Amino acid sequence: MNKNELRFGNLLQDRLGNLCRVEEINKNEFKAPTIHGPITAIPNKPIILTETWLIKFGFKKNNNWFSNDLFEIDIESRGLHVRLIMGGSSKYLLHIKYVHQLQNLYFALTGEELTME
Repeated sequence: MNKNELRFGNLLQDRLGNLCRVEEINKNEFKAPTIHGPITAIPNKPIILTETWLIKFGFKKNNNWFSNDLFEIDIESRGLHVRLIMGGSSKYLLHIKYVHQLQNLYFALTGEELTME
């Protein structure tokens, strides 16, 4: 994972699976301490985007798709495919794999953070 992919507030995990949030991004590194529990020196890694995470972000399941007001996410193909919903139609947008990628895409399109319910 490249630090250039990250924004403040992105969710990551440490090697023990503890949930972490990016709080600082410097020229050569980033810091993402654990949200709950002791801070560890274990390096961070991205969180794989799963059905559980989509539900935490408020997406509703409809057959093989999860959706909210902006996105439809196909969960049955190789990885997750995101479609942008615009003007009553949807258009394939991209393939994403990690929670922070969905957070960044949502922020880029809305100017708002994607928050957990």
